[in-house]
Amino acid sequence: MQAVLNTASSAISFNSRLEDQAAKFYEKLARDTKYAEDRKTFLNFAKENKKHKEEVVRTYRYIITDKIEAGFAFQGLNEADYEIDTELTADTSYPDVLKKAIEVEEKTQKFCADAGETS
Repeated sequence: MQAVLNTASSAISFNSRLEDQAAKFYEKLARDTKYAEDRKTFLNFAKENKKHKEEVVRTYRYIITDKIEAGFAFQGLNEADYEIDTELTADTSYPDVLKKAIEVEEKTQKFCADAGETS
């Protein structure tokens, strides 16, 4: 059964998990000696994921009140539509790593855009 995101707090929690998963993915790539040339880039991506998570959570904590939360809903957002796959195998090629990184970014951005449109 798919989890449906229908409150601000559920959407913020899901977004936090997405950003954490993406950051861990990039940090793992940065530690891998096969991708040493792009280590700095991957660490910057991880830093941006952490920063985005913090900004979203801070906005929610300091701007969204309980009163707004009661009437603030999302329509038709299913977690499964935005899940990201960050698993790599030892033989994952560099072009495939980059494709996966693009997919991670596209999914996290799509979630934020869809959440904005449906709220």
